[in-house]
Amino acid sequence: MNRPNLSEVAILIALRDLELLDAQTYCDRWHGLDHLSDLDQLQARSKYGYRAKCVRLLSAVLRVKESTVTTWGEHFERMPDHYKPALLYADVLRQTLSASNQSGWLDLYLNPQGQQH
Repeated sequence: MNRPNLSEVAILIALRDLELLDAQTYCDRWHGLDHLSDLDQLQARSKYGYRAKCVRLLSAVLRVKESTVTTWGEHFERMPDHYKPALLYADVLRQTLSASNQSGWLDLYLNPQGQQH
């Protein structure tokens, strides 16, 4: 039996201790709103098309139909809790790829075969 090395154990402990993400927080982070003031976040969320972009994003990341995501409420507050770990892991991946200057991979994942949304 192979024993996990220290870095694997550290990663597992870190993942276990991270807070799960709700859908609105995930969308805000993806679109860079988390660095704005509360007022600026509200204004950005109210811009035409922002919710639709979040619906497409959540649909792609969670692999559910857009019509399902739209039933989760104006700010996705009714998203089932079992999706929260997936958003956490997707956000960790986003941050990792962004830090390594590989953010183009994220676009490929969300926009396969060069399709435009």
